[in-house]
Amino acid sequence: GVGKEVKEFKIGDYVSAETHIYCGKCVQCRNDQRHICETGRIFGLTCDGCFAEYFTIPERVVWKNDQQLSPEIAAIQE
Repeated sequence: GVGKEVKEFKIGDYVSAETHIYCGKCVQCRNDQRHICETGRIFGLTCDGCFAEYFTIPERVVWKNDQQLSPEIAAIQE
């Protein structure tokens, strides 16, 4: 499903996501260095991973893929 506050995505969208959650507010995030966010969390390391039937992830770390992109590439991009 898709949360009620999600604006950019709908059920059925072909998406990928970052492997970490960034705050979007710290100096690093504001300077487009989200990978070194002061309060960032990394899936499977500092927070639960994605090997579950369902997983909750913030909208800000997800993007839509081109429908032509192979699932093999979509699964490993970040």
